[in-house]
Order: sequence, then C-alpha cells, then structure tokens
Amino acid sequence: MTYHKKAALYIRVSHEEQAMKGYSLQAQENRLRAYAAFKGYEVVDVYKDEGVSARHRPGHRREFARMMHDVTAGRIEIIVFIKLDRWFRNVSDYYSYQAILDAHHVEWETTEEDYNTSTAQGRLYLNIKLSIAQNESDTTAERIRFVFADKIKRREAISGKLPLGYAIENKRIVPNQHAAVVRDIFHHYLAVKSIRATMHYLYNRYHIKRTYPAMVKLLRNEKYTGLAYGDPQYLPPLISQETFFAVQHLLEEQRRYHQTPHRLYLFTGLLHCPHCGKRLVGLTRHYKTRQYIYYHCPSPTGSPIASHSFRLKEAELEEKLLIALPCVMERLTKRDSISSAFTFYLSCHHLYPHWHYTERRHYWQTLLRSIYFDEVGDPVITLCEEV
Repeated sequence: MTYHKKAALYIRVSHEEQAMKGYSLQAQENRLRAYAAFKGYEVVDVYKDEGVSARHRPGHRREFARMMHDVTAGRIEIIVFIKLDRWFRNVSDYYSYQAILDAHHVEWETTEEDYNTSTAQGRLYLNIKLSIAQNESDTTAERIRFVFADKIKRREAISGKLPLGYAIENKRIVPNQHAAVVRDIFHHYLAVKSIRATMHYLYNRYHIKRTYPAMVKLLRNEKYTGLAYGDPQYLPPLISQETFFAVQHLLEEQRRYHQTPHRLYLFTGLLHCPHCGKRLVGLTRHYKTRQYIYYHCPSPTGSPIASHSFRLKEAELEEKLLIALPCVMERLTKRDSISSAFTFYLSCHHLYPHWHYTERRHYWQTLLRSIYFDEVGDPVITLCEEV
C-alpha cells in the first residue's frame, strides 16, 4: 500500500496583491492542489488567510495559527505554499516557527521556487531571499507611514473604520445621522449610571446592538471630543470635554466598586491554555446580583499557535479538582514514599470547607505547585488537561 504524506496547503493574499498581481485565493488553491496531486500528497486541509498583508506577524493570522495548532497536534507532515513571501517576510519570524516545525518533523515546500535547507549554500540563499522580502515589506511600511502622516497633517481620514456617529465625505470625517444617538448615549449613561442599562436603551430606542465591552469602548472613545492622533481638532466633536470626563470619572468609579478580593483568583499562574500554551487570565463578570469567575486565554483570536476561544469556570474547576485530588494523592504515594504535596494535603485538606477565599487560594497555590514540582519539576502546569 502506497503511503501518502499528509499535506497542509497554506494560502495568503492581501487585497492589493489580489487586485494587482492575480494572487487570488482560488488561483493559489488550484495551483497547490495540482502540485499536491502530482507529488502524491494527501491534502489534510487548506488554510486561507484572505486580506492579510505580509506585514502582519504570523501569529496574528487566523488561518496560520490554526495550521500551527494542527502541526503541534501531529496532523501535518508537510506544508505547501506557492512562494516564500506567502509564508514569511521576516527572518526572525521564519526561524521562530521553523523551530516548531523541526520539533514536530514537519517539512515545507514551495511550488514556484526551489530551496534546499540541508546545505550551507541553500540556507544562505534562503536567508538572502528572506532579507530581500523583509526589506521590501519594511520599505512599503515606511511609505505607508509617510502617506498616513501627510493625511493626518491635512486632517484627512486614513481608515474607513470609524466610531458610531461619523462618516467620510471628501476625505474628511464628518458627523452622520447617528451623531445625535452618540450624544444621547453619553447623557443617558450619566443619568442611569449603568452600562447594561445603556446597552438596552441603545438597542430598544435606536435598534443598535453593542456588547458590554463594545459599549465601554464607545464611552471611552476620546475621538468623540474631536481628539485623534494628538490633534484636538482632528474631527468634529460630538460631545463636550466636560461630558466626556464626567463619563470617564463615573466609569472609573464603577470599575473600582466592582473590584473585590476575587482579583486574587484561586488558580492564578497555574493554568495554561491547552491550545497556545499561554497562562490563563482571571476574569470576573457580574450579572444582576451574581458574580461569575472565569479563566480565559489572553491571546487574540489568531494566536501564534491556535485560533480559539477558551474559557474555564472557576467554580467548576474547583469542584473537579476536589473530586480528583484523592486519586492524585494515591498515585503519588504509590510512586513515591511520601511527597511534600501528600504531607501538606493530609495536614489541612479537611479544613478546606471552612476556609475563606484567600485561604483557599493559598491552599491551591501551595498544593498544586508542590504536586507538579514533585512530578515534572515545573510549578506552572496545564491543569485543564489534568482535570
């Protein structure tokens, strides 16, 4: 039976390249599929980063991150793309991710160029190509910065992405039909002193939906006072400075009010994301009269290893750990004589139900670090895979 290498087809195209050079997603995919069929590869998946410039770091490309997750999961043996500049335009980025590929024995090939990294001459050629690509990208970035600086000086719009209440006319940012809505929202928030109530008001009266974080971002947007890029008159103000700073003061007061001792989360520093390996971050959310505590991955969607949205409830994790601990301790005693973790567990675990939050936090920090220091010599562990 003939063995077929498991291949990933990677495609990246920016809007400019698609329009000017014909590097459309479909054209690249057709070429890559034909190449894979010729080489006898089994196509595992096609990873398409559309509208992504070469200046985007690889970890911020959604599909690239998903592909790297599949690499670490052992689903891929070779990656195929049309040219090196689809892959990287930065020498340091290349070697950072090449180390991951090497660790998982994953190769790569291009359909339009020939590289041989097994020889010193081949590696030199690769470095030269990467350096040229990086220089081209840096030169383009400098040109864009110059154009943007000139636009900012003339107070012209440099992006079509604008806050609610603004539009672009003749290259300038001007108020649109939602300008009055923005003014109303700021004054309504000052009146009701509630972000959620303001969210509902915005939706019920104007049929504009905003999430809680988006509502906070709107209320904190200093552009509504006319300030942008250091210019206090860059765009027409929709609210006064007094109103804006009154809202900021109220937001800060509410932020401090909702800060509780739960800022010291039970498992701070102990949890890793199972996708990208970063430490999970504690997050507190209030709904009506209840408080909910989560741990979530701080990486943006399209992290260096995975494209994901990972979250753990603290209460559920605590419950699972309490159930799992006796089995873990039994395993420790079978393997070792008496470990420090086992001694600590026996001395105080029966008191756990009577402890306050800070005492429970100290217990988990001490116990779990002891367990995993005894086992693997690393006090920072991925608990979500253990429970």
